[in-house]
Amino acid sequence: MKTHITLLKFSLILSLLFTTFVAFSHTDPSKKTVTEETEKTIRSYFKFPQVLLPSYETKSVQLNKIEVLFTTDKTGKVNFVMAKTLNKELKQEIEKQFSNLHLNKLKQNVVHSVTLNFKTL
Repeated sequence: MKTHITLLKFSLILSLLFTTFVAFSHTDPSKKTVTEETEKTIRSYFKFPQVLLPSYETKSVQLNKIEVLFTTDKTGKVNFVMAKTLNKELKQEIEKQFSNLHLNKLKQNVVHSVTLNFKTL
């Protein structure tokens, strides 16, 4: 009886290890969906948000890091944009600029992510 339970435990552990190895072998490594050419297009098109321009009284350095999630259709036009920031005006301005982009090199209906870093002096 004891050997039967030991054999059962061993077979369960072995089957768990086998399924784990199979699951890991069928996963694709994460691929960068935004190419360098697309990053250059975004950099050349995107303008510094006017919302972040400092007032003359403020003399401190401010860093703003905003993650932008977007998708494109089959023609490359951005059809969905979501900027992750608490500043509502900045969010609207970034989303407005991104919604006018045409990025032909990206896959359609895939969520792409770009991080924008703004530094005001």
